[in-house]
Amino acid sequence: MREKGARLEKEDEDPHMVRLSLQTGLDRDAIRKIRVKNLVMHRVVNQTRMGKIQSLYYLTIAGNQNGMLGIGEGKAAEDEDGRRQAMMAAIRNMKPIPRYEERTIYGEVEGKVGASVVKLSARPPGFGNRCQSLIFEMARAAGLQDLSARCVRSRNPMNVVKATYEALMSQRLPEDVARARGKKLVDVRKVYYGGQVY
Repeated sequence: MREKGARLEKEDEDPHMVRLSLQTGLDRDAIRKIRVKNLVMHRVVNQTRMGKIQSLYYLTIAGNQNGMLGIGEGKAAEDEDGRRQAMMAAIRNMKPIPRYEERTIYGEVEGKVGASVVKLSARPPGFGNRCQSLIFEMARAAGLQDLSARCVRSRNPMNVVKATYEALMSQRLPEDVARARGKKLVDVRKVYYGGQVY
């Protein structure tokens, strides 16, 4: 009976999940804890000499809510296949996002994709994420709590998501700036917070 049960468990394992865990090095429990959110979905049509071929396009984000974020795209004729494809790609593409005090970003950053320009700004503790829904979901998945954003020019959802990801990845860390200028990094937080580091 045990062998039969073990065989059934092996058969129940999703081959896509097994492959993903081998590629990322994460176990199944860690993959299940990842926050996955589908942000963009629309129907696309490919015109061929045989006629129109319809597919569903998905843009998905994945994050562990602790400094890791990834975006993935998927396209398939079937709804479930496209969703899975986008989810797997997002988890596979997860990268660390620099966070100041594990709550916000470093200074102000800008990302541009197509005609969409996204400007992100760091904010003080307790400010919250005051931005549009797509950027809010990305900040939540990455573990950012104090952030404001402006979408100047085009607000195409697909490009806004990609521009936000580009902006988050292009942050300049104080250590890198100090190294480039040939100076030592001095922590001045004690001046602002009256001798207490939060």
